[in-house]
Amino acid sequence: MQRVAILEIKTKRSAGPAATEDVARELDHLKSVVASFEPLPLVVQAKWEALRTLNENLLDIEDAMRACQARQRFDVRFSQLARDAQALNDDR
Repeated sequence: MQRVAILEIKTKRSAGPAATEDVARELDHLKSVVASFEPLPLVVQAKWEALRTLNENLLDIEDAMRACQARQRFDVRFSQLARDAQALNDDR
C-alpha cells in the first residue's frame, strides 16, 4: 500500500511521458493486486489516505531539501527540513 500511495502521488507530479508510462504500468499492476482484497475495510482505507497525505508532505520536504542542496545552502532551514523529514519517516 505504501508503494501504491507513492505511485499515485508520482502520477500527479509526473516529470515526463517516459516516467509517467513506467509509473502507470507499475501502479496498474499493484492496483490489480489490491483489488483482489477488496472491498477494503474502512479502517484500512482511512489509513491508506493518511499514508498518502503523509507521503505527499514528505515529498514536498524532500523537494525543498534538494533545492537547498542545489544552492549549497545547508543552513537552519535545511536542518529543519531534515528533522521534519525524519519525523515523518518515523510516523510512516
